[in-house]
Amino acid sequence: MQERFMSIDFVNRRTGAIRRANGIIVLLFAILAVGLCVCNKNSTQPNTANCPNLPQPGPIDSFDPWYRIVSPNGGEIFHVGQPCTVSVKAKLRPLTDALITIDIGGAELFPNGPAPIAIFLKGNDTIASVVFTVPDTFVQQGGSPVSAISDKCLIRVQDYNSQQYGDYSDCYFSIEP
Repeated sequence: MQERFMSIDFVNRRTGAIRRANGIIVLLFAILAVGLCVCNKNSTQPNTANCPNLPQPGPIDSFDPWYRIVSPNGGEIFHVGQPCTVSVKAKLRPLTDALITIDIGGAELFPNGPAPIAIFLKGNDTIASVVFTVPDTFVQQGGSPVSAISDKCLIRVQDYNSQQYGDYSDCYFSIEP
């Protein structure tokens, strides 16, 4: 009988040690997962405390196509010479034209030389995209060059026919050398 109790006691101690070891492993994986989530969130999400624009809650009137910049919409990092894809959608009015410009420090800048980029939008939440190569300088209206290097860049989309309809990136994105 005594042998039987010893073997049960031995099994109970061993099982408890395995449970403790498994608990420690699970805890380590949980800490690692939380750490990865925090790191990933910080690297891809903009700091909303420093966002200059709120998402447009709805159309201004029945003629407003209700533009929304999909990307870059904050937190992205681009480098000079790298392609930048600007994606925009018009929620309501189909078949509309808009102009894309860059805003750095309140200056309206043209990504493609002396003119804004035109984009054709089909409406109904369909996303349209244009691509430009990030230059080391942008051209300001009037022809003055402005350095592209900034951590306070915004995309602006503006209706071709009416300046009252448009959207800005919600948060800043960066351009680095």
